[in-house]
Amino acid sequence: MIQNQLTELRDYLLKHLGLHYTEKQEKELYSKISSAAQSFDFSSADSFIEWLLKQKLSDAQIKKLASHLTIGETYFFREKKALEYLERRYLPDLISKRRTQNKTLKIWSAGCSSGEEPYTIAILLTRIIPNIQNWDITILGTDINYKFLQKAKSGIYSKWSFRGIPESYKSDYFEEIDNSKYRIKSSIRDMVNFSYLNLANPPYYPSKSNSNFFDIIFCRNVLIYFSHEGIQMVTENFYNNLRKGGVLLLSPVETSNLIHQSFKRLPFNGITVYEKNPEAQQKRSFIGGISRKKADISNRRAKLISPKTTTFLSKKQNKKKDTSIQHDKGLDIAALKTLYKSGSFKKVEGIIKKAIDQGENKNPEFYLLLAHLKANQSVLDEAEKHCKKAIDLDKVNTKAYYLLANIYNEQGKTTEAIASINKTLFLDPNFSMAHFLLGNMTRVHNANEARKHYHNALKSLASLNNEDLVSGSDGLTAGRLSEMIRAIANINIIV
Repeated sequence: MIQNQLTELRDYLLKHLGLHYTEKQEKELYSKISSAAQSFDFSSADSFIEWLLKQKLSDAQIKKLASHLTIGETYFFREKKALEYLERRYLPDLISKRRTQNKTLKIWSAGCSSGEEPYTIAILLTRIIPNIQNWDITILGTDINYKFLQKAKSGIYSKWSFRGIPESYKSDYFEEIDNSKYRIKSSIRDMVNFSYLNLANPPYYPSKSNSNFFDIIFCRNVLIYFSHEGIQMVTENFYNNLRKGGVLLLSPVETSNLIHQSFKRLPFNGITVYEKNPEAQQKRSFIGGISRKKADISNRRAKLISPKTTTFLSKKQNKKKDTSIQHDKGLDIAALKTLYKSGSFKKVEGIIKKAIDQGENKNPEFYLLLAHLKANQSVLDEAEKHCKKAIDLDKVNTKAYYLLANIYNEQGKTTEAIASINKTLFLDPNFSMAHFLLGNMTRVHNANEARKHYHNALKSLASLNNEDLVSGSDGLTAGRLSEMIRAIANINIIV
Protein backbone atom coordinates (compact mmCIF):
# COMPACT_ATOMS: atom_id res chain seq x y z
CA MET A 1 0.00 0.00 0.00
CA ILE A 2 1.40 3.41 -0.98
CA GLN A 3 1.54 5.77 2.01
CA ASN A 4 0.26 8.71 0.00
CA GLN A 5 -2.91 6.81 -0.81
CA LEU A 6 -3.63 6.15 2.86
CA THR A 7 -3.19 9.86 3.57
CA GLU A 8 -5.56 10.67 0.72
CA LEU A 9 -8.00 8.08 2.02
CA ARG A 10 -8.02 9.66 5.49
CA ASP A 11 -8.69 13.06 3.93
CA TYR A 12 -11.45 11.54 1.79
CA LEU A 13 -13.22 9.97 4.76
CA LEU A 14 -12.96 13.16 6.80
CA LYS A 15 -14.48 15.20 3.98
CA HIS A 16 -17.27 12.84 2.95
CA LEU A 17 -18.15 10.96 6.16
CA GLY A 18 -16.76 13.19 8.88
CA LEU A 19 -14.69 10.27 10.21
CA HIS A 20 -11.36 11.38 11.62
CA TYR A 21 -8.51 8.87 11.36
CA THR A 22 -5.01 9.86 12.45
CA GLU A 23 -1.77 8.64 10.92
CA LYS A 24 -1.27 6.28 13.85
CA GLN A 25 -4.67 4.77 13.17
CA GLU A 26 -3.92 3.84 9.56
CA LYS A 27 -3.35 0.16 10.36
CA GLU A 28 -6.86 -0.09 11.82
CA LEU A 29 -8.27 1.87 8.88
CA TYR A 30 -6.60 -0.44 6.36
CA SER A 31 -8.13 -3.45 8.10
CA LYS A 32 -11.63 -1.94 7.90
CA ILE A 33 -11.14 -0.95 4.27
CA SER A 34 -10.12 -4.52 3.48
CA SER A 35 -13.48 -5.68 4.82
CA ALA A 36 -15.29 -3.00 2.83
CA ALA A 37 -13.43 -3.99 -0.34
CA GLN A 38 -14.95 -7.47 -0.26
CA SER A 39 -18.49 -6.13 -0.02
CA PHE A 40 -17.75 -3.89 -3.03
CA ASP A 41 -16.48 -7.00 -4.92
CA PHE A 42 -12.84 -5.95 -4.99
CA SER A 43 -10.18 -8.59 -4.61
CA SER A 44 -7.80 -6.35 -2.65
CA ALA A 45 -7.91 -3.32 -0.39
CA ASP A 46 -5.32 -1.53 -2.52
CA SER A 47 -7.37 -1.72 -5.70
CA PHE A 48 -10.48 -0.66 -3.77
CA ILE A 49 -8.74 2.41 -2.33
CA GLU A 50 -7.42 3.36 -5.77
CA TRP A 51 -10.96 3.08 -7.18
CA LEU A 52 -12.53 4.88 -4.21
CA LEU A 53 -10.33 7.95 -4.50
CA LYS A 54 -11.39 8.43 -8.12
CA GLN A 55 -15.13 7.98 -7.62
CA LYS A 56 -18.03 10.15 -6.66
CA LEU A 57 -19.97 7.67 -4.54
CA SER A 58 -23.74 7.48 -4.61
CA ASP A 59 -25.67 7.82 -1.36
CA ALA A 60 -26.18 4.06 -1.31
CA GLN A 61 -22.44 3.45 -1.72
CA ILE A 62 -21.57 5.91 1.05
CA LYS A 63 -24.02 4.13 3.36
CA LYS A 64 -22.43 0.81 2.48
CA LEU A 65 -18.92 2.12 3.10
CA ALA A 66 -19.91 3.68 6.43
CA SER A 67 -21.26 0.35 7.66
CA HIS A 68 -17.70 -1.01 7.65
CA LEU A 69 -16.07 2.00 9.27
CA THR A 70 -18.30 2.78 12.25
CA ILE A 71 -18.97 0.74 15.35
CA GLY A 72 -21.95 0.82 17.68
CA GLU A 73 -22.33 -0.46 21.22
CA THR A 74 -25.27 0.72 23.24
CA TYR A 75 -28.03 -0.47 25.55
CA PHE A 76 -31.29 0.69 27.09
CA PHE A 77 -31.20 3.46 29.72
CA ARG A 78 -27.53 4.08 29.12
CA GLU A 79 -25.77 6.96 30.93
CA LYS A 80 -28.66 7.55 33.29
CA LYS A 81 -27.70 11.03 34.49
CA ALA A 82 -28.80 12.63 31.22
CA LEU A 83 -32.12 10.84 31.52
CA GLU A 84 -32.42 11.90 35.15
CA TYR A 85 -31.90 15.49 34.05
CA LEU A 86 -34.79 15.19 31.57
CA GLU A 87 -37.08 13.53 34.10
CA ARG A 88 -36.32 15.74 37.08
CA ARG A 89 -35.54 19.12 35.62
CA TYR A 90 -36.23 19.76 31.97
CA LEU A 91 -39.35 17.80 31.06
CA PRO A 92 -41.56 18.70 34.07
CA ASP A 93 -41.37 22.41 33.22
CA LEU A 94 -41.70 21.85 29.47
CA ILE A 95 -44.60 19.41 29.71
CA SER A 96 -46.43 21.59 32.19
CA LYS A 97 -46.17 24.52 29.77
CA ARG A 98 -47.14 22.50 26.69
CA ARG A 99 -50.16 20.90 28.36
CA THR A 100 -52.03 24.17 27.97
CA GLN A 101 -50.65 24.90 24.51
CA ASN A 102 -49.94 22.61 21.56
CA LYS A 103 -48.92 19.40 23.39
CA THR A 104 -45.96 18.75 21.11
CA LEU A 105 -42.46 17.39 21.73
CA LYS A 106 -39.66 16.91 19.20
CA ILE A 107 -36.60 14.88 20.16
CA TRP A 108 -33.66 13.83 17.99
CA SER A 109 -31.22 11.02 18.72
CA ALA A 110 -28.27 11.78 16.42
CA GLY A 111 -26.03 8.76 15.97
CA CYS A 112 -28.69 6.44 17.37
CA SER A 113 -26.82 3.25 16.42
CA SER A 114 -29.16 0.25 16.76
CA GLY A 115 -32.01 2.20 18.33
CA GLU A 116 -31.80 1.58 22.05
CA GLU A 117 -31.49 5.29 22.83
CA PRO A 118 -34.57 6.62 20.99
CA TYR A 119 -36.65 3.70 22.26
CA THR A 120 -35.44 4.50 25.79
CA ILE A 121 -36.69 8.06 25.29
CA ALA A 122 -40.08 6.76 24.13
CA ILE A 123 -40.37 4.50 27.18
CA LEU A 124 -39.41 7.36 29.49
CA LEU A 125 -42.07 9.65 28.00
CA THR A 126 -44.80 7.02 28.33
CA ARG A 127 -44.00 6.72 32.01
CA ILE A 128 -44.07 10.43 32.88
CA ILE A 129 -46.77 11.89 30.61
CA PRO A 130 -50.37 11.02 31.48
CA ASN A 131 -52.66 10.68 28.45
CA ILE A 132 -49.66 10.58 26.14
CA GLN A 133 -51.94 9.52 23.29
CA ASN A 134 -53.22 13.12 23.23
CA TRP A 135 -49.75 14.46 22.48
CA ASP A 136 -48.00 15.01 19.15
CA ILE A 137 -44.57 13.50 19.86
CA THR A 138 -41.76 13.16 17.35
CA ILE A 139 -38.75 11.01 18.23
CA LEU A 140 -36.23 10.81 15.41
CA GLY A 141 -33.26 8.44 15.33
CA THR A 142 -30.54 8.96 12.72
CA ASP A 143 -27.27 7.24 11.93
CA ILE A 144 -24.74 6.95 9.12
CA ASN A 145 -24.63 3.14 9.40
CA TYR A 146 -27.58 1.65 7.53
CA LYS A 147 -27.06 -1.79 9.11
CA PHE A 148 -27.60 -0.25 12.54
CA LEU A 149 -30.75 1.46 11.26
CA GLN A 150 -32.11 -1.83 9.92
CA LYS A 151 -31.70 -3.39 13.37
CA ALA A 152 -33.28 -0.34 14.99
CA LYS A 153 -36.32 -0.54 12.73
CA SER A 154 -36.77 -4.25 13.51
CA GLY A 155 -36.82 -3.49 17.23
CA ILE A 156 -35.35 -6.90 18.14
CA TYR A 157 -32.67 -7.05 20.83
CA SER A 158 -30.64 -9.58 22.79
CA LYS A 159 -30.23 -9.74 26.56
CA TRP A 160 -27.03 -7.68 26.32
CA SER A 161 -29.09 -4.60 25.46
CA PHE A 162 -30.96 -4.87 28.76
CA ARG A 163 -28.06 -4.88 31.19
CA GLY A 164 -28.69 -2.71 34.21
CA ILE A 165 -32.48 -2.27 33.97
CA PRO A 166 -35.26 -4.03 35.92
CA GLU A 167 -36.65 -7.28 34.54
CA SER A 168 -40.13 -5.74 34.62
CA TYR A 169 -39.18 -3.53 31.71
CA LYS A 170 -38.91 -6.54 29.45
CA SER A 171 -42.47 -7.64 30.19
CA ASP A 172 -43.86 -4.09 30.12
CA TYR A 173 -42.33 -2.96 26.84
CA PHE A 174 -41.08 -6.04 24.99
CA GLU A 175 -42.39 -9.32 23.64
CA GLU A 176 -40.18 -12.36 24.12
CA ILE A 177 -39.36 -14.08 20.84
CA ASP A 178 -37.21 -16.83 22.35
CA ASN A 179 -34.93 -17.21 25.34
CA SER A 180 -32.44 -14.65 24.09
CA LYS A 181 -34.40 -12.28 21.82
CA TYR A 182 -36.99 -9.60 22.58
CA ARG A 183 -39.03 -7.38 20.25
CA ILE A 184 -40.13 -3.95 21.42
CA LYS A 185 -43.90 -3.56 21.53
CA SER A 186 -45.56 -1.72 18.68
CA SER A 187 -46.88 1.02 20.98
CA ILE A 188 -43.27 2.07 21.63
CA ARG A 189 -41.88 1.27 18.19
CA ASP A 190 -44.51 3.44 16.51
CA MET A 191 -43.33 6.48 18.50
CA VAL A 192 -39.91 6.45 16.80
CA ASN A 193 -38.89 7.15 13.22
CA PHE A 194 -35.48 6.22 11.85
CA SER A 195 -33.61 7.69 8.90
CA TYR A 196 -30.13 7.90 7.45
CA LEU A 197 -28.15 11.08 8.12
CA ASN A 198 -24.50 11.96 7.62
CA LEU A 199 -23.57 14.57 10.24
CA ALA A 200 -20.64 15.63 8.06
CA ASN A 201 -23.08 17.08 5.52
CA PRO A 202 -25.03 20.00 7.04
CA PRO A 203 -27.49 21.64 7.14
CA TYR A 204 -29.50 18.89 8.75
CA TYR A 205 -33.11 20.03 9.03
CA PRO A 206 -33.23 23.65 7.87
CA SER A 207 -36.50 25.36 8.70
CA LYS A 208 -37.81 28.88 9.10
CA SER A 209 -40.55 27.67 11.41
CA ASN A 210 -39.71 27.38 15.11
CA SER A 211 -42.36 24.65 15.40
CA ASN A 212 -40.11 22.34 13.39
CA PHE A 213 -37.10 22.76 15.66
CA PHE A 214 -36.14 20.20 18.29
CA ASP A 215 -36.70 20.49 22.02
CA ILE A 216 -33.95 17.97 22.80
CA ILE A 217 -31.01 16.59 20.82
CA PHE A 218 -29.10 13.54 22.01
CA CYS A 219 -25.65 13.02 20.48
CA ARG A 220 -23.76 10.70 22.79
CA ASN A 221 -20.51 8.93 21.98
CA VAL A 222 -20.54 10.31 18.43
CA LEU A 223 -18.36 13.43 18.54
CA ILE A 224 -15.34 11.36 19.57
CA TYR A 225 -15.07 10.27 15.94
CA PHE A 226 -14.86 13.84 14.64
CA SER A 227 -11.92 16.19 14.27
CA HIS A 228 -11.80 19.35 16.39
CA GLU A 229 -13.17 21.37 13.49
CA GLY A 230 -15.83 18.74 12.89
CA ILE A 231 -17.01 18.91 16.51
CA GLN A 232 -17.43 22.67 16.26
CA MET A 233 -19.27 22.38 12.94
CA VAL A 234 -21.63 19.64 14.11
CA THR A 235 -22.50 21.34 17.41
CA GLU A 236 -23.09 24.66 15.65
CA ASN A 237 -25.61 22.92 13.42
CA PHE A 238 -27.21 21.27 16.44
CA TYR A 239 -27.54 24.75 17.94
CA ASN A 240 -29.29 25.93 14.79
CA ASN A 241 -31.71 23.00 14.91
CA LEU A 242 -32.80 23.59 18.53
CA ARG A 243 -35.65 25.86 19.53
CA LYS A 244 -34.96 28.52 22.18
CA GLY A 245 -34.43 26.85 25.52
CA GLY A 246 -33.79 23.50 23.84
CA VAL A 247 -30.98 21.31 25.15
CA LEU A 248 -28.16 19.21 23.73
CA LEU A 249 -27.12 16.12 25.70
CA LEU A 250 -23.66 14.63 25.11
CA SER A 251 -21.70 11.82 26.69
CA PRO A 252 -19.84 12.87 29.86
CA VAL A 253 -16.53 11.82 28.34
CA GLU A 254 -16.77 14.00 25.23
CA THR A 255 -14.60 17.11 25.12
CA SER A 256 -16.58 20.12 26.28
CA ASN A 257 -14.26 22.98 25.31
CA LEU A 258 -14.81 22.28 21.60
CA ILE A 259 -18.60 22.55 21.77
CA HIS A 260 -20.06 25.56 19.95
CA GLN A 261 -19.60 28.56 22.22
CA SER A 262 -23.16 29.90 21.84
CA PHE A 263 -24.42 27.13 24.13
CA LYS A 264 -24.97 27.89 27.79
CA ARG A 265 -23.31 25.23 29.93
CA LEU A 266 -25.48 24.01 32.79
CA PRO A 267 -24.22 21.62 35.49
CA PHE A 268 -26.40 18.74 36.64
CA ASN A 269 -25.22 16.08 39.06
CA GLY A 270 -21.77 15.75 37.52
CA ILE A 271 -22.69 16.17 33.84
CA THR A 272 -22.93 19.23 31.59
CA VAL A 273 -26.11 20.13 29.72
CA TYR A 274 -25.90 22.52 26.75
CA GLU A 275 -28.82 24.95 26.44
CA LYS A 276 -29.71 27.26 23.55
CA ASN A 277 -30.41 30.94 24.16
CA PRO A 278 -30.87 30.65 27.93
CA GLU A 279 -31.11 34.43 28.20
CA ALA A 280 -34.50 34.16 26.51
CA GLN A 281 -35.72 31.80 29.21
CA GLN A 282 -36.77 32.50 32.76
CA LYS A 283 -33.70 31.98 34.89
CA ARG A 284 -33.79 28.70 36.76
CA SER A 285 -31.41 26.76 38.96
CA PHE A 286 -30.84 23.13 38.08
CA ILE A 287 -28.86 21.99 41.10
CA GLY A 288 -29.37 22.80 44.72
CA GLY A 289 -30.39 26.45 44.64
CA ILE A 290 -33.90 25.90 43.27
CA SER A 291 -35.73 29.19 42.98
CA ARG A 292 -39.24 27.77 43.39
CA LYS A 293 -40.65 26.34 46.58
CA LYS A 294 -40.24 22.59 46.90
CA ALA A 295 -44.00 22.26 47.35
CA ASP A 296 -44.58 23.83 43.94
CA ILE A 297 -42.20 21.36 42.31
CA SER A 298 -43.80 18.42 44.10
CA ASN A 299 -47.28 19.51 43.02
CA ARG A 300 -46.19 19.89 39.40
CA ARG A 301 -44.53 16.46 39.36
CA ALA A 302 -47.60 14.90 40.95
CA LYS A 303 -49.69 16.15 38.02
CA LEU A 304 -47.18 14.94 35.44
CA ILE A 305 -46.44 11.46 36.69
CA SER A 306 -49.14 8.82 36.49
CA PRO A 307 -50.00 7.37 39.92
CA LYS A 308 -49.94 3.89 38.38
CA THR A 309 -46.24 4.03 37.54
CA THR A 310 -42.95 4.87 39.15
CA THR A 311 -40.17 5.72 36.75
CA PHE A 312 -37.06 3.62 36.70
CA LEU A 313 -34.88 6.70 37.05
CA SER A 314 -36.61 8.28 40.04
CA LYS A 315 -34.93 7.59 43.34
CA LYS A 316 -37.09 6.72 46.35
CA GLN A 317 -37.31 9.75 48.56
CA ASN A 318 -35.85 9.39 52.02
CA LYS A 319 -38.94 9.50 54.23
CA LYS A 320 -37.09 9.26 57.50
CA LYS A 321 -36.75 12.30 59.68
CA ASP A 322 -33.49 14.17 59.62
CA THR A 323 -32.75 12.84 63.09
CA SER A 324 -32.38 9.36 61.58
CA ILE A 325 -29.12 10.56 60.10
CA GLN A 326 -27.80 11.39 63.54
CA HIS A 327 -26.10 8.38 65.11
CA ASP A 328 -24.45 8.05 68.49
CA LYS A 329 -21.06 8.72 66.93
CA GLY A 330 -22.16 11.66 64.78
CA LEU A 331 -23.51 11.96 61.27
CA ASP A 332 -24.05 8.90 59.09
CA ILE A 333 -22.21 9.51 55.78
CA ALA A 334 -23.99 6.65 54.01
CA ALA A 335 -27.40 8.05 54.90
CA LEU A 336 -26.36 11.52 53.81
CA LYS A 337 -25.12 10.20 50.46
CA THR A 338 -28.45 8.44 49.94
CA LEU A 339 -30.29 11.66 50.71
CA TYR A 340 -27.96 13.56 48.37
CA LYS A 341 -28.62 11.11 45.52
CA SER A 342 -32.36 11.50 46.03
CA GLY A 343 -32.02 15.18 45.09
CA SER A 344 -32.38 16.71 48.57
CA PHE A 345 -29.35 18.94 48.13
CA LYS A 346 -30.42 21.78 50.43
CA LYS A 347 -31.34 19.36 53.17
CA VAL A 348 -27.95 17.64 53.00
CA GLU A 349 -26.14 20.97 53.02
CA GLY A 350 -28.16 22.20 55.99
CA ILE A 351 -27.54 19.06 58.06
CA ILE A 352 -23.80 19.06 57.49
CA LYS A 353 -23.34 22.79 58.02
CA LYS A 354 -25.35 22.68 61.24
CA ALA A 355 -23.17 19.90 62.54
CA ILE A 356 -20.00 21.73 61.52
CA ASP A 357 -21.18 24.96 63.19
CA GLN A 358 -21.81 23.02 66.38
CA GLY A 359 -18.36 21.47 66.21
CA GLU A 360 -19.78 17.96 66.07
CA ASN A 361 -18.05 16.72 62.92
CA LYS A 362 -14.42 16.33 61.90
CA ASN A 363 -14.94 13.70 59.22
CA PRO A 364 -13.33 14.66 55.86
CA GLU A 365 -16.04 12.73 53.97
CA PHE A 366 -18.65 15.32 54.93
CA TYR A 367 -16.56 18.18 53.59
CA LEU A 368 -15.97 16.11 50.46
CA LEU A 369 -19.73 15.66 50.03
CA LEU A 370 -20.22 19.42 50.46
CA ALA A 371 -17.52 20.00 47.85
CA HIS A 372 -19.34 17.71 45.39
CA LEU A 373 -22.60 19.52 46.07
CA LYS A 374 -21.12 22.96 45.48
CA ALA A 375 -19.20 21.81 42.40
CA ASN A 376 -22.44 20.55 40.86
CA GLN A 377 -23.98 23.94 41.60
CA SER A 378 -20.99 25.61 39.88
CA VAL A 379 -20.20 27.43 43.13
CA LEU A 380 -16.59 26.57 42.55
CA ASP A 381 -14.94 28.82 45.14
CA GLU A 382 -16.92 27.15 47.93
CA ALA A 383 -16.35 23.73 46.40
CA GLU A 384 -12.60 24.40 46.42
CA LYS A 385 -12.71 25.54 50.06
CA HIS A 386 -14.58 22.43 51.24
CA CYS A 387 -12.31 20.15 49.24
CA LYS A 388 -9.20 21.68 50.76
CA LYS A 389 -10.72 21.23 54.22
CA ALA A 390 -11.25 17.54 53.48
CA ILE A 391 -7.60 17.28 52.46
CA ASP A 392 -6.50 19.08 55.64
CA LEU A 393 -8.31 16.39 57.65
CA ASP A 394 -7.02 13.52 55.50
CA LYS A 395 -3.75 14.13 53.64
CA VAL A 396 -3.99 10.84 51.71
CA ASN A 397 -7.58 11.12 50.43
CA THR A 398 -7.19 10.42 46.71
CA LYS A 399 -10.82 11.24 45.91
CA ALA A 400 -10.41 14.70 47.44
CA TYR A 401 -7.32 15.45 45.36
CA TYR A 402 -9.10 14.18 42.23
CA LEU A 403 -12.19 16.31 42.90
CA LEU A 404 -9.99 19.33 43.57
CA ALA A 405 -8.29 18.76 40.21
CA ASN A 406 -11.67 18.81 38.49
CA ILE A 407 -12.61 22.01 40.32
CA TYR A 408 -9.34 23.68 39.31
CA ASN A 409 -9.87 22.53 35.73
CA GLU A 410 -13.34 24.11 35.66
CA GLN A 411 -11.87 27.33 37.06
CA GLY A 412 -9.26 27.40 34.29
CA LYS A 413 -6.40 26.86 36.77
CA THR A 414 -4.53 24.36 34.63
CA THR A 415 -1.28 24.34 36.60
CA GLU A 416 -3.06 23.74 39.89
CA ALA A 417 -5.26 21.06 38.30
CA ILE A 418 -2.28 19.11 37.00
CA ALA A 419 -0.54 19.38 40.37
CA SER A 420 -3.61 17.97 42.13
CA ILE A 421 -3.91 15.13 39.61
CA ASN A 422 -0.24 14.27 40.15
CA LYS A 423 -0.85 14.08 43.89
CA THR A 424 -3.78 11.77 43.19
CA LEU A 425 -1.59 9.49 41.08
CA PHE A 426 1.24 9.60 43.63
CA LEU A 427 -1.16 8.20 46.21
CA ASP A 428 -2.83 5.81 43.76
CA PRO A 429 -0.98 5.19 40.47
CA ASN A 430 -3.93 3.12 39.23
CA PHE A 431 -6.56 5.86 39.58
CA SER A 432 -7.96 5.49 36.05
CA MET A 433 -10.08 8.65 36.02
CA ALA A 434 -7.07 10.79 36.99
CA HIS A 435 -5.14 9.49 33.97
CA PHE A 436 -8.24 10.06 31.87
CA LEU A 437 -8.64 13.65 33.08
CA LEU A 438 -5.01 14.38 32.24
CA GLY A 439 -5.61 13.02 28.76
CA ASN A 440 -8.67 15.23 28.29
CA MET A 441 -6.82 18.31 29.53
CA THR A 442 -3.88 17.87 27.15
CA ARG A 443 -5.77 16.49 24.15
CA VAL A 444 -6.36 19.78 22.32
CA HIS A 445 -2.80 21.14 22.64
CA ASN A 446 -0.59 18.03 22.76
CA ALA A 447 -2.00 14.88 21.18
CA ASN A 448 1.08 12.77 21.93
CA GLU A 449 1.06 13.72 25.60
CA ALA A 450 -2.68 13.00 25.81
CA ARG A 451 -2.18 9.61 24.19
CA LYS A 452 0.35 8.69 26.89
CA HIS A 453 -2.16 9.53 29.64
CA TYR A 454 -4.96 7.64 27.89
CA HIS A 455 -2.64 4.65 27.57
CA ASN A 456 -1.94 4.79 31.32
CA ALA A 457 -5.68 4.88 31.97
CA LEU A 458 -6.14 1.74 29.88
CA LYS A 459 -3.34 0.00 31.76
CA SER A 460 -5.00 0.78 35.09
CA LEU A 461 -8.38 -0.43 33.80
CA ALA A 462 -6.91 -3.74 32.63
CA SER A 463 -7.01 -5.14 36.18
CA LEU A 464 -10.81 -4.65 36.37
CA ASN A 465 -13.62 -6.70 34.91
CA ASN A 466 -15.63 -5.00 32.18
CA GLU A 467 -18.67 -4.78 34.49
CA ASP A 468 -16.78 -3.20 37.41
CA LEU A 469 -17.60 0.42 38.22
CA VAL A 470 -14.66 2.81 37.92
CA SER A 471 -13.86 4.89 41.00
CA GLY A 472 -14.60 8.58 40.49
CA SER A 473 -16.53 8.02 37.26
CA ASP A 474 -20.10 8.38 38.57
CA GLY A 475 -21.23 5.04 37.21
CA LEU A 476 -19.04 4.22 34.19
CA THR A 477 -18.00 0.59 33.89
CA ALA A 478 -14.40 -0.36 33.16
CA GLY A 479 -15.42 -1.88 29.83
CA ARG A 480 -17.30 1.22 28.72
CA LEU A 481 -14.54 3.63 29.78
CA SER A 482 -11.93 1.51 27.99
CA GLU A 483 -14.03 1.57 24.84
CA MET A 484 -14.38 5.35 25.01
CA ILE A 485 -10.66 5.88 25.59
CA ARG A 486 -9.74 3.72 22.62
CA ALA A 487 -12.12 5.67 20.41
CA ILE A 488 -10.94 9.07 21.65
CA ALA A 489 -7.22 8.32 21.60
CA ASN A 490 -7.08 5.97 18.62
CA ILE A 491 -5.42 3.35 20.85
CA ASN A 492 -6.02 -0.11 19.52
CA ILE A 493 -3.30 -2.13 21.21
CA ILE A 494 -4.04 -4.55 24.04
CA VAL A 495 -2.55 -3.43 27.32
